[in-house]
Amino acid sequence: MTTMHHHLYTIVFPIRWADLDAYQHVNHAQFAIYMQEARIAWLDSVGLPIDEQPVQFPIVDLHLTFKRPLLFPGNVQVDLYSEKPEGRKWKIHHVLRHTSDLATECATGTIIAVCLDKATQKVVLIPETFYRCLVGSDVVREE
Repeated sequence: MTTMHHHLYTIVFPIRWADLDAYQHVNHAQFAIYMQEARIAWLDSVGLPIDEQPVQFPIVDLHLTFKRPLLFPGNVQVDLYSEKPEGRKWKIHHVLRHTSDLATECATGTIIAVCLDKATQKVVLIPETFYRCLVGSDVVREE
């Protein structure tokens, strides 16, 4: 990732037998689940549990690029990076690696999400506490 990306979080998950496809690789759909679980763990780690927020964060765009297979047995490391949010949407980049070779990317993924008020179901400005978690607490919002 470039310096324009703010490192958010790193987590390691075990690769489970149930994650595999018929080729004995981690199934392509499982990569999106690893990404989702990493984002939820990150929100918990910064004190913003997803189920306790007045807003929701629906994904409006998801891209995955597969570079190398993830193989069983072992663990997958997921690193999260954010870009500076744009208005009511934000982008998180994910890098997935097998822990036996952290120098090699197995996949990269990007999501774009919006901030949705739970009560009104309307897209709203990102709350300040969440904004600061995305960009770092020392960055001032320019909106």
